Amino acid sequence: MNSIVKKAIAAVAITKGIEKIQDMRRPKRSFASRISPVLALAGLGAGVFYLSKTGRLQPLIARAKAMAGDDDAVLEDSLRQPASATSV
Repeated sequence: MNSIVKKAIAAVAITKGIEKIQDMRRPKRSFASRISPVLALAGLGAGVFYLSKTGRLQPLIARAKAMAGDDDAVLEDSLRQPASATSV
């Protein structure tokens, strides 16, 4: 084999070895820090499901809509009015 090819293969192997050692020395995230976002999302979903099943979710949604300034009433009123014959 050509000596240049041998040197190139050795350089790649050394580079890969250094990267592997650096990866092994890098601190890993703990199990709790990796699983906490999943548990938080599952807890939120379970809470919404529980509120939905017990019937306590609808008043919360109505209150949130009232706080946001419900503009649906204006839209509903405009949809209830018949179209005028003059507008084409």
